Amino acid sequence: PVVVGADCNINLYRESGDLCCIYMKSERVHPEHEAWGNLALTTARAESITYRTSWNRRSGGWGSDLLGFWDDLDSDGRLDEIEHGGEDMPMGSLAVQVEMAPGETRAVTFLLTWHFPNRPSWTPSQPAVDGVCAPGDRVTNYYTSQFVDAWDAARRIAPRLEALEAETLRFV
Repeated sequence: PVVVGADCNINLYRESGDLCCIYMKSERVHPEHEAWGNLALTTARAESITYRTSWNRRSGGWGSDLLGFWDDLDSDGRLDEIEHGGEDMPMGSLAVQVEMAPGETRAVTFLLTWHFPNRPSWTPSQPAVDGVCAPGDRVTNYYTSQFVDAWDAARRIAPRLEALEAETLRFV
């Protein structure tokens, strides 16, 4: 069935080489739907990386997941993975613990990459049905032809990040 919106979204922790990420994807959005795709929150792998692939979302207020998240992080500066609560839009978090001397500054780089190949035409020949447009009305985003998914984009972009940033600054 074609699903519109969040349905069976999952977050996975991944590592490869010097990188680790929370990889976010959907299990049941139709592959031709404009919402079909994935995201990756990525950083350089280090001994001090912790994560949560789910917050087990409950209603706000005292005892909510936001409070649970902050209590967990505040207790020791780390995140503890918890069992997925079955929510359709799980929250994911990636933390890097860094020790610094007073007055010291450090940069920690995070990449947010995405891969959403289906974009409807601005001038469709017919209305979309359940979020899926007619094949001739679907425009593939160019960047999705360059990368398999968001994790592939992060792994291929990360080694070139310094050069890409310098090139961007020269352009600006």
